[in-house]
Amino acid sequence: LAAPWVGLLADEVWLRNAESANKRAQSLAEKLKALGLKIVFPCEASAVFLQLPDPLVKKLHERGWQFYKFIEPDIYRVMCAWSVSEKDVEEFIADVRSAL
Repeated sequence: LAAPWVGLLADEVWLRNAESANKRAQSLAEKLKALGLKIVFPCEASAVFLQLPDPLVKKLHERGWQFYKFIEPDIYRVMCAWSVSEKDVEEFIADVRSAL
């Protein structure tokens, strides 16, 4: 049971994974802001909190993107995992752009 944890803790793999997730979230926040979307809290880790209108949320969910409402009525949390690539960010941004 401990083997996966040993692998993550060895050679600071966990830290590189966290840094990657945080970097992708920062990139995502900057690109969403450039599209005119409101980022409601500073992006300080792997989460982006933003205001999204319901029609945009519906279109993004229909395209397979998964994110969740955080605060009513229209604040959502978009998370970046360690495995999110810049290509993933660009694909999400492309879908947001076309859905707007």
